[in-house]
Amino acid sequence: MESVVSITPPKTNNGTRDVFISNEAYTAFNNILSNRQCKVEPMIEGYSGFLFLTSNGTVRSSVNLSQRFQAMQNKYNTEKRKNIVITPHICRHTFTTRMVEKGVHPKVLQYLLGHADISMTMDVYAHMDSVVAVEKMKDALCE
Repeated sequence: MESVVSITPPKTNNGTRDVFISNEAYTAFNNILSNRQCKVEPMIEGYSGFLFLTSNGTVRSSVNLSQRFQAMQNKYNTEKRKNIVITPHICRHTFTTRMVEKGVHPKVLQYLLGHADISMTMDVYAHMDSVVAVEKMKDALCE
C-alpha cells in the first residue's frame, strides 16, 4: 500500500512566517539541493523544491522523519545505556530554551515559533533550571 503525502495549512495565520537561518545552514541546504540525484523534482499539490527526500526521490513525510528520530533515539539509548526521548517536536523546546539562555528577546521567539500568545512561548517551550538562572543573574549583576 502506497502512502499518501499531502500539504496541510498551518493551524493559525501565525504559522506562515519568514524565519532566519544561518549562512552555514543556507550553504548546507543549497548543497543538499545541488547534489540531488533525482531526475524529476517531486511535486505535491503544486508545491516543489522540497529539501528532504527519501533515497528513492520521494518527499520525506513527517512520519518518515519521526521514524528517523526514533532510530537515532534507539541507537543513542542503546550505546549510552540511557532512556531519553528524542522527537522533532522536542527540538522546538530545545531551540527555544537555548535562545532564551543566549538572551534572545521573548517576542522574537514568539514570532519564530508562530505562537499567538507569549505565554505559550515562555511557559511551555522555554525551560529554565536553577543553574542557568543563577548564571544569568551573576552575568547581569557583574556587568
